[in-house]
Amino acid sequence: MHKNSTLAVLIFTRDINDNPEKLTIYARITVNGKRAEINIGNSYPVALWNAKISKALGRTLETKGTILVNKL
Repeated sequence: MHKNSTLAVLIFTRDINDNPEKLTIYARITVNGKRAEINIGNSYPVALWNAKISKALGRTLETKGTILVNKL
């Protein structure tokens, strides 16, 4: 007997209280209707984030470097 399962992953940002120029990146994982949120462990400059499309702006080394440096 097969059971249908659902999986969804959502990446989103939240403001950092002590630094208004940075956003914290989170992931929300939903499995069969049960949610869990985790802090991915990196932040991103507000000036380089496009909230409308929920993505980093540009393809410059600065944009890519910010993401890579924050993962270390």
